[in-house]
Amino acid sequence: MTLLVLGSLALLSTVVAGVRVRRPAWFSLPIQLVSMFVGETAVFHAAAQAVVTAALVAGGALHGPWGWAGFVAMVASMVGLIGVQLGARAAAPTLVAAVAPLTGPVTITRPPLRRLLRPLHMDRTCVEVIRDIPYGPDKRQRLDLYRPTGAGGPWPVLFHIHGGGWVSGDKRSQGLPLLHEAARRGYLGVSVNYRLAPRHKYPAWIHDVKAALVWVRRHVAEHGGDPSWIATTGGSAGGHLAAVLATTPNEPSLQPDAIDVDTAVDACVPVYGAFDFTDRWGIRASTSMVGFLEKMVMSSKLAADRATWELVSPAYRGDAATPPFFVIHGAIDVLLYREETRAFVEHLRAVSGAPVLYAEIPHAQHAFDLMVSVRALAMAQAVVAFLDAVRAGRAQPGSDSWPGRMVNPR
Repeated sequence: MTLLVLGSLALLSTVVAGVRVRRPAWFSLPIQLVSMFVGETAVFHAAAQAVVTAALVAGGALHGPWGWAGFVAMVASMVGLIGVQLGARAAAPTLVAAVAPLTGPVTITRPPLRRLLRPLHMDRTCVEVIRDIPYGPDKRQRLDLYRPTGAGGPWPVLFHIHGGGWVSGDKRSQGLPLLHEAARRGYLGVSVNYRLAPRHKYPAWIHDVKAALVWVRRHVAEHGGDPSWIATTGGSAGGHLAAVLATTPNEPSLQPDAIDVDTAVDACVPVYGAFDFTDRWGIRASTSMVGFLEKMVMSSKLAADRATWELVSPAYRGDAATPPFFVIHGAIDVLLYREETRAFVEHLRAVSGAPVLYAEIPHAQHAFDLMVSVRALAMAQAVVAFLDAVRAGRAQPGSDSWPGRMVNPR
């Protein structure tokens, strides 16, 4: 019976690692966690299941039909995990196709096996990390720098914002594959913490992110960065905040202590982000985030203060001056729906004069880049290629390499 129970659980975890579960409601978070960890480290799970199965079989678990049923489930799970691991390779061609209209041909190298065998280890080769620089008085108002080692610079800046549903998360645990890759490729990464809800509701978190960006403008040159070129990125709630930064440049209400400082950014890469606090398109329906946001994140009710909610909803924003976007989402995300991201991309393409690229990564779950994995490393390379192309001037409306927003890949 033990083998049957473990085999059933193993097979279920393998299924959710490769197949999208639609509107799982209260089960969203456990499904996301299982799907993400299994999907990004499938080879480890397959090896563990093989060891457990061998041990149980050696102990006599195959005596009886239940044991054989469990054995079949385990074998099916292990075969499925091999498929999940191989399926991760689809990320690279998807990302290459997404950025190609702007970058031209891009080569994404496959990581060596030794890197994948240490999913929590970040390769700091040629990367220097400086921790906990204050940009404000609160203990959460701190940022880390990831910069190339040795002489050089000034380096363009990649401004990273962590996720966590606006109520949790930390700069030391998110976006690390991208920050390290960008630093190795000549960027200065800035990863910021900010005050969290519900203790600090709106506008604290966006004020903090804007204040950190102001610090970058004023002080990053002291650390080798180029304050004249800043791109922003982040995952989940961090993707939302990155998109808010990119679509609210120099908004006085969001930077009341620094209205004289330019907070426009040059590019934006939101990853599995939230773009609509109001469910503008009716996509989330019964799984709307409005109740959670009213209780935990915002300082007002949607019905009573819609203008503020729309201000921090990129789904309502964007214009001809909006910077180039590279939007990335996982195809099986159960927390933030791909349909809403697609709607946001279409909206932004209709109003922006700059490219709006979109990559929907097959079989990728929410937070797929939390560890070193095939998908996370492929995404990091594609993002740097996108940033390089924007810096090279290929994202200007009317340029030869960008004939207009209507030809953007869907």
